[in-house]
Amino acid sequence: MRKDLNGNIVIVDDDVLVRHALGDCMESAGYAVESFASAEQFLVSASAQNAACLILDIQLPGINGLEVQDKLIGAR
Repeated sequence: MRKDLNGNIVIVDDDVLVRHALGDCMESAGYAVESFASAEQFLVSASAQNAACLILDIQLPGINGLEVQDKLIGAR
């Protein structure tokens, strides 16, 4: 894992191919990556509080990406 990044890069996308492609790309650059298929899975995880970088799909089923952003801002 790269030393200049505290925490994981988190990918939230319902498209499995996008999650894997982005994850593989980030991991090949030396980053630790965690991925989730839904906003709900992400929001109940510990990663919601300590992600260093969040790559978030806007058009998610259920809670969409903009709603996730609002929830994260409200949790501060």
